[in-house]
Parts: sequence; structure tokens; C-alpha cells
Amino acid sequence: MEPLLDADSHALSTAPNTKQNVIITPKLADLDIHQPGRSIGRTVLARQQDAIFMGNTLFSAGWQPNTLDLQGNSKNRAMSIYAYDLDGDGVEELITGWSNGKIDARSSRTGEVMFKDNLNHAVAGITEGDYRMLGRSDLICCSVEGEGYNMSGEVGIRTSGVGPGTLSVEQDNFREILSKKQTLLLELRNYQGSAQFSNPAQGHTQDKQIISQEAKTRLQTGISINMGKDHIPPHVEITLSTNNDMIIRAVLVFAEGIFKGETHVIHPKDSEVSSKLNVALFPQKDVPIDIHIKSLVGCKGSQHYHVFELTRQLPRFSMYTLTTESSQPCDSFVSCFINERLQRIAMWLNQNFLLSEDLEVSFELKVSFLSLRNNSELTVTMFPDGRLVINTEDIVLAGELIQSLAAFLNLEHVQVVAGFPLQYRRLEELMQKVIALKEARLRLGAEMADHSGLIRSLVVRAEDARMMDNMLVQFFLLRFTKRFKKQEPLIHILYDELKKLGLANPTNKKAADLLKKLKTSCSSLSDKE
Repeated sequence: MEPLLDADSHALSTAPNTKQNVIITPKLADLDIHQPGRSIGRTVLARQQDAIFMGNTLFSAGWQPNTLDLQGNSKNRAMSIYAYDLDGDGVEELITGWSNGKIDARSSRTGEVMFKDNLNHAVAGITEGDYRMLGRSDLICCSVEGEGYNMSGEVGIRTSGVGPGTLSVEQDNFREILSKKQTLLLELRNYQGSAQFSNPAQGHTQDKQIISQEAKTRLQTGISINMGKDHIPPHVEITLSTNNDMIIRAVLVFAEGIFKGETHVIHPKDSEVSSKLNVALFPQKDVPIDIHIKSLVGCKGSQHYHVFELTRQLPRFSMYTLTTESSQPCDSFVSCFINERLQRIAMWLNQNFLLSEDLEVSFELKVSFLSLRNNSELTVTMFPDGRLVINTEDIVLAGELIQSLAAFLNLEHVQVVAGFPLQYRRLEELMQKVIALKEARLRLGAEMADHSGLIRSLVVRAEDARMMDNMLVQFFLLRFTKRFKKQEPLIHILYDELKKLGLANPTNKKAADLLKKLKTSCSSLSDKE
């Protein structure tokens, strides 16, 4: 790559042949470089296929740290970039040609893709010129095989007396229609490529059948409760299936608060691929969750798949399953009076719980649920007089049920009576522990105060003794020294007398013991000296 020059015509940097290092200073915006790039008003192309400087922003095909990255990660390589006002709003868009033949136009301010199309081969270069002799420049793209492409930009042509804002509505409509067109064209090409790869020897008749079958494919979803197995706990299960023989190759699930990283990918083995796939969900909280699903659906053995996108919402209390076992409700309850029909309460239950079929009530409503998390029971009873009773041991769940019901019925104030004996007993135990801890703190504080007073008095007495030189330890040390000096000669004299009398004979056991004690006493005295 040729060296880039600053205003003094000194070499600034020489990038290698790879398109990875592009260094451009702000002075480059004021240059008029004709070789190998050229100038377009205030826009200077330092190298048309490597980097482009638009205003005060540098766009580079290498996406270096000192450049503005609008494309992000891509497995394809940017072959050429160009600045061109495509929509006639007075602001040039960034036109990028890629190695896979894709051409896209992005806003230099927001990075939004405004236009995209595909060539059959890699893009060789992008330029502009009035090749149609109409008095205005057209954007021209060329592939490596000589294929040409014209992006005239006729919509939104700037005329005298008309500002860019007057064409904003038409430009938005044109952009939306163009985006839909490109999406449909890409989908058609994917269908054609999938049919050709699936069985290229069958001819056009078989291709048309496969394309027709893929076009008629529908992705069916169902949400149910799975009670689990030995090693799998109970959970909510989403079932995905197709309406024909098309297989589901992979599924991407985006859900907040369910998966680690909020994304879950299911990619079965080749031997386990079928037209049906189950996704297990384990919600941790009782909140409504929007689940976004992307499924790759196609023929067996194909490398081209159609992407189905859909969104489903889990009910707020989806982790509670309806049970038919009749048991005595627990003692904990929440009750209130609601002036509503039973059918409205049943409608609330149908919307907030996962039920196999809608509840139908006539005179009295009583349903029981079982929690999939801890197997606790939940009972909802509605009497004809308007009294609603919710029996559950979970005080948090009871509050969430009342809040959900009040929001569904648009109630601002609800008079509630609650009774939770188990919670009361736990609260009493905690209060007793708090009282005991408080008493222990007071007792320790009193003892600490007493000990502090004693320490202060001892410190004062020690200071007084030091100043008066009244040291009891020194007195005891002097007395010990006097006794030691008097006892030492006596022990030595006694030892010498025993030797003279012959009592130091080893054969005499008593004499030997006495002599041993004297030696030990003499040794200890020598050590103390």
C-alpha cells in the first residue's frame, strides 16, 4: 500500500499489503489527494478500497481501534467503501462492497442500514460517474467477474427551493418498501439454493416441488407443563413442530431471566434431527416473560435453512400446574371481597396460569394448583357473595396474586385480610432471638464498663507506683537473691561432706539418690546464676 502523506508531504505511515492497519490524521481531511483516491467536496478518500474520511469520522475496511466500526463482526471481508449521497438528504452515506457480493448503504451518523443488495460475485470496486449523460452522477458497483450495478439514487434528488425535510416521509416509505423487496429477494434465493443443493439431479420439477413445500411450511408452537423425570425436575416446555416433513435443525431462544446470558441454543445431533423439538424452561420468578424464538427449518441433508422467527409470552404464574386431587387447604390464607362476576375471575385464571383448557364456572369457583418449584399447594376459591380466598403458605405469592388480580380488574384499593400462622410463629421465634441478643448485648456492655473502670484504676495505681519507685516486683527479686546466695554455699558444703563420709558410693541406693538430688540442685543454681 502507498504511504499516506500529511500536509507537509512527509510519509505518515506505510501500511502492509493486508487491509488491517490504516492510520490517518485529522490533517488528511483538508487534503486533496488525487492518487490513488480523490476528493469529493469535504470528503477525502485516502484509499478508496481501504479507508475513507467523512467529515471528522474515519471509516476503515480493517476496522482498527482508531476507526468507527459500523459493520461489526462478519465472516466476509469489506472489499471497497465509498461515500455517496444515496437518498438526497445532503449527508453522504457509507457504501460498502463485500467479498460475498453484498452491497449495503449505511448512515454515517447512526450506522443504520438504509439499502442492501447482492451481486453474484465479490465486489471489485465502487465509483460514481455520469455515464448516462444526464447531468448527475450515478453510483456504479462492479464485481470481479465484470458484472455492473447501478445505484442511481433518483429518489430524493435535491432540487432548488426544496429542503431535505420535505422528502422525509417519501424517503421513509421508499426505504421501507426497498427493505421488504430485498428481504423477499434474499428469501427467494435461499429457497432456490436449498432446492438445488438438496437434489440437483431431479431437475426443475423437483426444485419447484421443494420450493413449494418450503413456502407452505408453518412452524407450530405449544406451551405445556412437563412433570419431569428422575433426573429432570418439573418445568415448562415449549414444543416446536412443522406441518410437513421439514426438519428443525436448530433453535435459538432469547428470554430474559431464564437462561444464563439470556440466550439458549439447541442443536440436536444429525441422528436425532426431526420435525419436532422440545425446549425446557425453568423460570425463577413469577413474572410474564417474552420468549423470542428463531428456528432453522429445511430439508434433510440441506445446508440452506429457512429462519422462522416468532414470539410467545409465558403467563405470569406458569410454574403452577392445575391439580384435581382434593385435599384440605392450608391454614394460611388471604381473603378479600370483590364485586365481580365469577366469569371474570375465571378469565384472570385462564390468562395468568398454564391450563390445558379454559375454566368454566357457574355457581362457585374452586381450583387447586401445585408449585413446580417446591411442591407447595395453592387454592383459589371464589364464593357467590363475592368473597375471594387464596390459601397458600407463601406470603410473597399471595401478595403477587392479589396485585395481579387488582391490575386485571382495574382496582385501585382492595381491603385484604391475611392470616399466616406459620409466618407468625417464625416471626415470634425471630423476635425472641432478637430479645435474647439485646439482653446479652446489655450484659456485655455492663461487664465491659466494669472492666474498663478496673483497668483505669490499675493504670493509675501503676503510674503512681512508678513515680514513687514502689515496685513490689523489685522487692521480691531482692529477697530471692539474698536467699539464693545463702543457700548456695550450704549445698556445696553438704555435697563435699557426703563425699568425705563415703556416702557417695553408687552401690548404696539411698546415698546415690541423695547425691543425685544434690547434683540437680547445684545444676539448677548454676543455671539461675
